[in-house]
Amino acid sequence: MKTHLFSAFGTSYKKAVGVVLSRVVFFEPCSSLGRTGTELHMDDGSEVMVNETVDQVQQVLNAQEVSNEPVSQA
Repeated sequence: MKTHLFSAFGTSYKKAVGVVLSRVVFFEPCSSLGRTGTELHMDDGSEVMVNETVDQVQQVLNAQEVSNEPVSQA
């Protein structure tokens, strides 16, 4: 079970959000009040908004796949 600390989305962007990477089903860009980031959709139906771009999230997930712990695909 590999985890990653992403930057929290919005006004609390200096805080970290821990995510179990194997539980990410899909992700998409998000924006609110002029801020942009990525919304991660988890296998339990919850959503996590992070400050990283879609490209940055993709890089983290690709690195996790290389470590032989594949991420669920939607």
